[in-house]
Amino acid sequence: MPIHVRIPDATNPVARSSARFAFLYATLVLVLSALSTGLMMYGYKYSLKDELHLSASQMAYCNCAISLPLFLSFLLGLLRDRWHPFGIVDRPYLLVSPIIVCGCCLLLGATHRSLHTVIGALVVMNAGAMLSGAAMTGMLALLSKHFGLSGRIAVAGLVIPSLVSFMFMSLTGYLVETGGFSAICYVSAGLTLPVAILAFYRPTELFPRNAPPTSTSGHRVPRESLGPALRRLLSSRAAVIAVLICFLWDFAPSWGTPLFYQFTNVLQLSPAQFESTGTVGTVGNLISAMSYAYFCFKFSTRRLLVFGTILCVVGSASLLFVRSHHSALAVSLVLGLTCGIAEAGIYDLLYRASPPGLEGVAVLLGIAATYLAGTIADVLGSFLYEYGGFDLAVCTTASATALILPFVYLVPDKVLAIREGNPIEREAILPS
Repeated sequence: MPIHVRIPDATNPVARSSARFAFLYATLVLVLSALSTGLMMYGYKYSLKDELHLSASQMAYCNCAISLPLFLSFLLGLLRDRWHPFGIVDRPYLLVSPIIVCGCCLLLGATHRSLHTVIGALVVMNAGAMLSGAAMTGMLALLSKHFGLSGRIAVAGLVIPSLVSFMFMSLTGYLVETGGFSAICYVSAGLTLPVAILAFYRPTELFPRNAPPTSTSGHRVPRESLGPALRRLLSSRAAVIAVLICFLWDFAPSWGTPLFYQFTNVLQLSPAQFESTGTVGTVGNLISAMSYAYFCFKFSTRRLLVFGTILCVVGSASLLFVRSHHSALAVSLVLGLTCGIAEAGIYDLLYRASPPGLEGVAVLLGIAATYLAGTIADVLGSFLYEYGGFDLAVCTTASATALILPFVYLVPDKVLAIREGNPIEREAILPS
């Protein structure tokens, strides 16, 4: 049963401090979860390419199978919103997740790696990782609306994983060249332990022990079954458009497998050189995403989304000019600098558009749409790359990104009109 609870006044310094602490805890769990899976997600492609000798199309199909739990992550968000095992909020999910991930990493590191073993273990690992992601993502969406900081929380949600990526892109290339994929597996297994330890600590700012059974107006809150909850989600125009924009944003056929094969096979970049291009792109993305945290107080979310999308369309065309490692580094930096504002704006919109009481499923539905789009684009891009060349994949990517622009203007004004720093809703709906 959904429960209405009063959110503290966002202008109250004590409430602000409470929100910061809750945000830091949730962010720490997300970062540690990303640490435990990041190396594996960056490193497995070398096992498929160098140990199992897969072609670009074959790897794209494997990526599709491995990403299956990510496509269905919104179901875990729905589970988080509506069911707390044994009456304990989120802790069971945070305990189970690292155990699953650790077991999969050890299995891949210690056994003979066949195609079925690699794909099966990575599918289970992704499913386990999404358990903790569902809990913390929903809570961050809740905090972002109640304290009017959806823009800054969206930026933090991009900057922190980018910092993790910055470290892992360089570390992955080093581990692959020195210790092979097994070294990545064992390091990833060890990184899962801090997540399980943090699960034993539950700050009341995030995990209220005794939520009141009535609304703030004193009226009994009616029960909401699964069907009406889903209808409420799907009838929210803002939420549906936000999910569609997320899909279009990650529908980039030139990225992923085509880019990997173009850089490593055609341009003959080594693993370390290839990962360095990603690192440089991450730096550019960090810079532009962090600028959104400033501009979101000056300009509307709609205006920033339009401006960022146009920048990204122009930046995508720079991939057509890559001819060497040095030009690849320069173009990666340009891509990062032109994508950060739009990406932060999209997640800002996703947080704002999530219906009360359905923050977990709404945000993860948008994230699942990005995974689905990325995988479909990877398969399509591999086909375009093998039969039409890399330039065709790049042009397709720029065209898909441009389609975001008309959808931005279909978002209701009430979602985008509230300026950063002003709470979007004073009354929250928490799952009982």
